[in-house]
Amino acid sequence: MFCHNNFCEQTKLCVVSNFFDIIKIEATKVFNGVYHVLNGEINVKNGITPDKLTFSALESWMNDKIIKEVIIAVGATFEGEVTAQYLKTFLQPFNIKISRLAQGIPIGGGSLDYIDEVTLKQALEGRKDV
Repeated sequence: MFCHNNFCEQTKLCVVSNFFDIIKIEATKVFNGVYHVLNGEINVKNGITPDKLTFSALESWMNDKIIKEVIIAVGATFEGEVTAQYLKTFLQPFNIKISRLAQGIPIGGGSLDYIDEVTLKQALEGRKDV
């Protein structure tokens, strides 16, 4: 588990694929919890199965019962989707709040003509009140 300063909220955990994801999230100055790095994403075709990632270390942290909320912050790729679904199933028995980063149309993304169907679907499903 990684914390960027002494004031991290120890009950909030953000699960990322790699250390560089932490740098990107930290740049937003929004999240003040702790991080868990998976060291990749599930990709069975390339031999990256859950046992090759850091799920056992994550389970140890979850068994400590400190974590109350987990934010899944893995890539918006096929491998990221597989990993996110696996994480959701993996975390459900711990009876905590589980969320995933919102996905959708990027700022400056231009016309809807250039947005793929999956991204547009996620943007519609993840919409929020203004």
